[in-house]
Order: sequence, then structure tokens, then C-alpha cells
Amino acid sequence: MGVGYLHVVESRVVNTVDVEKKEGIEFALEAWGKDKPVLVAGGFNAESTKRAVDEEYKDWNVGVVFGRYFLSTPDLVYRLQNGLEPNPYDRSTFYTPMQEKGYLDYPFSEEFEKSKVGA
Repeated sequence: MGVGYLHVVESRVVNTVDVEKKEGIEFALEAWGKDKPVLVAGGFNAESTKRAVDEEYKDWNVGVVFGRYFLSTPDLVYRLQNGLEPNPYDRSTFYTPMQEKGYLDYPFSEEFEKSKVGA
């Protein structure tokens, strides 16, 4: 097929509620192969991201990606690297066309703002 990567979403949401992971994605990883890149999404946080990359999927070429928290947390990478919680997201603002609320109004963390001083 010549596809560059596979994107797999772990089911961690029932309706609008986050839940614990019940089934794994290993079947897809096995079918895809260990060397081909796989992007994994689905309810990850800083702790579960580290566990996924360092333990659960360490034998595969896996990267963890974010959707909801990427929208609500403009400094998400900084927060993940520094053990800070992401901003809570407001699902009611998702997919609202031509609106700033929910896309441009989430704050940076105080720690991130302080780290920019003198940069």
C-alpha cells in the first residue's frame, strides 16, 4: 500500500466520559509490523504516555498523539515534559465554526510563561 504510518485510536471514551482502557491495540501493531510507524491516540495523559512509549509499546515504532488536550492546552508538550496537568477541555466548544472560544482562549501554564522570560 505504501502508507507512511498507521494511526490507531485506543477506545478510552464511552459517549462523553473517559474510561479505563479495556482492549489493547496489539493486534493492529502486530499486523502492521514492528518497524513501521504507528501513531496512537485515545485518552492519554503524561503518565500513560510515558508508560505506552517506554513499556507497553516499546517493541514497536510508536508515537503518542493528542486531540482534545492539544486543543485545550497550548503548551501541552511543555506540560507533559514537566509533569503538569493539561487544561480541562470544554467539549461543547468542539467543532464550532468561526468561534474563538474553545480554540484560542485556553491559558498557558504559569510555569511555561515564566520559562519564556529572558528567552
